[in-house]
Amino acid sequence: SIDPFRFESDALFVEFTNAGLDGLDIAIGRKQEIWGTGARFNPVSNINPLDVEDPLAFGDVLATEMISIRYSPYVWAGDEDEPWFEELSFQVVVVPYFKPAQLPGSAGIAFTDPAEQVRRATTPALKKMAGQQADYISQGATVVYDVGVKQPDLDVENVQVAARMAWKLGGIDMGFSYYRVFDDFPRAESAVVTGDSSDVLAELTLSYPRMQVFGVDMATSVPWLDGLGVWAEVAFHFHDD
Repeated sequence: SIDPFRFESDALFVEFTNAGLDGLDIAIGRKQEIWGTGARFNPVSNINPLDVEDPLAFGDVLATEMISIRYSPYVWAGDEDEPWFEELSFQVVVVPYFKPAQLPGSAGIAFTDPAEQVRRATTPALKKMAGQQADYISQGATVVYDVGVKQPDLDVENVQVAARMAWKLGGIDMGFSYYRVFDDFPRAESAVVTGDSSDVLAELTLSYPRMQVFGVDMATSVPWLDGLGVWAEVAFHFHDD
């Protein structure tokens, strides 16, 4: 009686197949576009933001608004029954605006809990600052963190793009991909600290760094091992400064 009807849409898109050209497919809307060959772990797939709110749902992603254009020309080489080259495809995806990862409610402690900051300190400078803060608090002082998140502006320069080329060569599915996107996990961009010897206010600004990703993936089966499946994915991430 309180909530008798609800309509939820995790993903909703329209796809046009053979759109004016054989092998040309165009999808528009909120979509999950998973690239790579793994079942749940895809390091080369960086279009959709991750959904890490539920630790038991490893690998889940959020659908995001996009335009996906895929062209698969009919190309093959070798015998028609057993070609050694086939399934050539090209795909381009455009994401007009950024959507961050879905984080659990406890994610903020990474930036606001002094004990967590000590645990996460991985460099000598960070360890020194975390230790100084712990000494400061142990003497009765207080540190309050105010965390704000800045998302990329809705601008043409911030449009995310990705491209992939794939084919089957000698029974091996192979693919190369490129992404120009934003990391969907925020980082601490700046901090403004005010206060005195007993009370401190630390205003943190988090942002999502731009990154480029180059990916390579492959998958095949080994006939002389009863069709044992073999797959590999490698992603090279290049962040901004």
